[in-house]
Amino acid sequence: MISPYRLLLLYPHLISCCIAIGCIFLCDIKIMLNKFKLDKNISNFLNEISKIVSVCLIILWITGIALICFDCGHLPHLSDLTKPKLFTKLIVVSILTINGYFLHRLVINKSKQNFKNIIYTIGALSGGSWFYAIFLGIAKPLNNIWTIREFLGVYIILISILIIGVNSIIFALRIRAILKIFKLEQLIKK
Repeated sequence: MISPYRLLLLYPHLISCCIAIGCIFLCDIKIMLNKFKLDKNISNFLNEISKIVSVCLIILWITGIALICFDCGHLPHLSDLTKPKLFTKLIVVSILTINGYFLHRLVINKSKQNFKNIIYTIGALSGGSWFYAIFLGIAKPLNNIWTIREFLGVYIILISILIIGVNSIIFALRIRAILKIFKLEQLIKK
């Protein structure tokens, strides 16, 4: 039976996760609708949304650590943190935190066209990590089946596919733009 005290920790944890993933999804849609162009409007939007996601991430860390302590019945020992799913979740959330810092400090505030690949690569890492963290939250049945290697392997494959996919889209858009320019040059010459 789940303790009501655990539910008091779990509720803000889940709400923060839902708000954060909603914001991430909203950013992705806004960027796609803007045809992957990073103008000042998009930059300002990303900057505001990143503040909300940052607050959610802080709440997730606080409630997550509290949940770990609650589940262990004490401050966790190193042996408690080596459970495959928990260990993977700590790695993914740490990557999210570091990635969020770089996304906010280094990219969003300088979103010029020459940062496009970096922005989309970091964005793919962010979106994939958020969705994988959610998967880990519901993956209790796999906790005693998968090893750390399997949890991390799936994560690495997911992130690799997303990064390759995003950069392929950017490459295709650049080729398309070059072809349009080339066709215009041919029309001018005629």
